[in-house]
Formats: sequence, structure tokens, C-alpha cells
Amino acid sequence: MTLAASLWAHLFLTQMPDTMGDVGMYAAWAASIEGFGIEGAYFPAFAQRFPIDYPPVFPYLLGFLSWLRGLVDASPLGPASALEFWIPLPAALADLATAFLVYVSVKRIASWRAAYLSMLLYAFNPAVLFATAYWGVMDALNIFFALLALVFLDQRKPELAWLAITLGVFTKPFAAVIALLIAAITLGRYGWARTLRCGIVSLGVSALVLAPLLFTHPPVEAIHRVLFDFGNMPFVTSNAHNLWWSLTGGVPWVSVYSPAIGTLSYQTVGMLVFFPFWALVCAASFMNRDRVALYLLAALACFGFFMLSTHMHENHLFTALPLLAIVAVTSRPLAFVYAGASLTLLANMLLHDPYLVTEFLYDLRYDPRQLMRFTFAPGGNISATHLWWTHANALLNLALFGGLAFLTLRRWRAQPSHKAALST
Repeated sequence: MTLAASLWAHLFLTQMPDTMGDVGMYAAWAASIEGFGIEGAYFPAFAQRFPIDYPPVFPYLLGFLSWLRGLVDASPLGPASALEFWIPLPAALADLATAFLVYVSVKRIASWRAAYLSMLLYAFNPAVLFATAYWGVMDALNIFFALLALVFLDQRKPELAWLAITLGVFTKPFAAVIALLIAAITLGRYGWARTLRCGIVSLGVSALVLAPLLFTHPPVEAIHRVLFDFGNMPFVTSNAHNLWWSLTGGVPWVSVYSPAIGTLSYQTVGMLVFFPFWALVCAASFMNRDRVALYLLAALACFGFFMLSTHMHENHLFTALPLLAIVAVTSRPLAFVYAGASLTLLANMLLHDPYLVTEFLYDLRYDPRQLMRFTFAPGGNISATHLWWTHANALLNLALFGGLAFLTLRRWRAQPSHKAALST
């Protein structure tokens, strides 16, 4: 009943205007797939206005939805609804499945009442509904696969965990942040032989996902096209309220290739900041034997990816939310982190929604009460009010990230030796 009510809320919000244009772009991808096939959509013989820049799992779903809509349209049930109605359905269902996984995970560390409350709060989390239903972004799909992989790992099924996380990476490459943690945990718990077997499973799934492209293009070219196509928005921060938003003064669309420190670009500095942090989290995961710390380390990795990496968007903190929802039941400080991250994620998206901000708060381009002039920013004018709100949100994110890092370290240091048996 709870998940059905959440689905109704999702479907209601999907009827709102597509203010960010994502659903319209996905519809263009679906039309391209329907007309030219998946291979033609990825490697078009002509210039497309919206070339596919996602890995294949979601485009496969788009092709299936387009085919299913045509089937309904030709049946006695037709005519079918517009494709824009069908496109948000996979992500909405993924949100519900993630909420159920939150319930399953929490039930292993707390009472069923706590598990049900965690599921309820996630299923109706305003930030989740805003991102998936109102904006129509597809992050819920790779979030579901990433959490499913961690649940399988917690249940001592590493092969299934690697299968799930591979699908997550081929839905959106950001799942790779969790993938390396899963590799480290598998190696630490099961040794090289079991890890090698899991790697074979992952390679098999990868081959199946890439098969339509591998038949017509060299493997290196196909893999680079579907996993490493980050050139469409090469900015230090694409409106993400993270460390780089604060360091660049909140001026949008700063190129990642521009110098940050001497001759080092922002992209290089971002990698020098994030990768050591990521390596430390993976090392801690390798020695981890605590069930709560499993989700806590994953949440820290996702939060750190959002805070420390370049190229981040407004909604990319979303990946950490279900993980924080799981660990929130273990302590009041972690519950505050979960609530705070939900608030800052919602604020990050709201403060960059062109319709809602202009209609209810202020004009993003011109605020006659308070105006700052940046000659190097697009349009030249940035609202000072907008800058103050966004900087406050970025500082809150930094505080939450620091608090999460401290709580994770304290939990990890308190766990039994890495030589101890895994708790039941």
C-alpha cells in the first residue's frame, strides 16, 4: 500500500512541465533508437541534436518502451499515451524497488518498525520525488542496481553483487564509485579465487550489454563511446553545490580545462583530490567486517564523489540518499546527516529549476534588488541573492560531508579486527 501510494505520487508529478528538458531529450533518443537501432543511435551517420551520452542499459529500456507503446497503439487498447508519459516509468519503479531494498537492509540491523519507517521516509522523500518524478532524471536506475549489489554482498552472494553493479555501471558510469568498493570487499572477504570468478561474471554481463555495438565497432571504441563520453558538459561544476562551487565563487560553467593551480587544470586537481580519498575508502572497505559500516562506507564514497569531483550536476548527491537512509537508524547523528542531505539535495535542484525559481523566488538573470556583475559569466549578470543561497547550501553540504566522514571513521575503528569472522 505504501509503495502504491508512492507510485501514485510519482505519476502525478510526471504530469508537470518538463522544465529541465530531460524527458524531451530521452524521447528524442527513443525516436532515434526506433528509427536507426541502438547502433545507429550511438554512431549516427548524421549529426543529431541530442546524441546519446548514456551507457546502453537505459537506451535499451527506451527502445523497449517505444516498442511497447507502438504495440499498445496498434491494439484495441490504443491509442497509447505520448511517449513522454511512458519514459519516467522505469525510474519511478526503480525508486519503489530501492525503497523496498532499504526496508530489507534496515530489517537486518533494526526492528521491522524501523525498517518500515525507513522505507516510508525514502519512498516519499521530497528530494527523491523531485529528482525522479518532477525533473524526470534517470539516476534512480543506477542507484537501484548499486544498492542491490550491496544487498547481495551483505547476503554473501558476491557473484550476484558483481552482476548487479555491472548493470549499474552500464546504466550510468557513476556506479563505478560503488563498483570499486565491491571489488575491494570481495577480495578482502573471499580472496583472489572468488574475486576472479566474480570478475568473469562481470565480463560476461558486459559482453552481453555491449554485444550490439561490439558486432559493428572495435571493443575499445565501443567501450569508450558508452562509458567515457564526458565531453558534453566539461564544467568544474554543473550547478552542483559542492567544494568546487565554493572555490569558484558560484560562477557557473567554468571549464574544467581552465587553470586552477599554476598549469594544473581544475579537472587534474579534482582527480588529485578525489582519487586519494576514494582509495582510502576502498582500503577501509577491504578490511571491513561490519554490516553497518558496509553501507556507511558506500554512502561516504558517494557523498565524497559529489563533493570532491568536477563535472557534478545538481542531482548527483541522489546516489548517497538510500545508503544514508539505511544507516540513519543506527544513530541520531547519522539521522541528521540523512535529513540534511535530503534537504540540501532538494535545495540544490530547486535553486536551479528555471521555472520554480523565477516564478516563486527571483529572476536568475536579473534581481533588481541585489545585482552582481560578472563580465566573465554568461549574460554578465548573476543575482547576488541566488549566490548567497547557493553558497549557504554548499557550506551545509561541506559540513554534512565532514560529519559523515567523522562518523564513518569512528564506526570503522570500533569494528572487530579484519581477521574476525563476519557478523551474522
